[in-house]
Amino acid sequence: MDVDKSIKIYVAGHRGMVGSAIVRALNAKGFNNVIGCPVRVLIRGFSSPPSLFALPNLTIDLTAVSDFHHKNRHHLIFDFAYYADITYPISPI
Repeated sequence: MDVDKSIKIYVAGHRGMVGSAIVRALNAKGFNNVIGCPVRVLIRGFSSPPSLFALPNLTIDLTAVSDFHHKNRHHLIFDFAYYADITYPISPI
């Protein structure tokens, strides 16, 4: 199967461990239109880098998320965005 290497690919979580590895792998395979979006663009009222413990108080701006996706018109989306909540961990059932 031959895939067009110029398609626009969005990687959510592109700065994390898994997301950044996916970006590197896609670039190594010749995909030259891989993009990510800094979280500060999508968080309402973001003014400075939040501390790890302040993250649960941030609000994702769904209008900004929608605007970002409509503006960029991705062909493919990989979602590796993950927030590990160490303040309130999920206990196993």
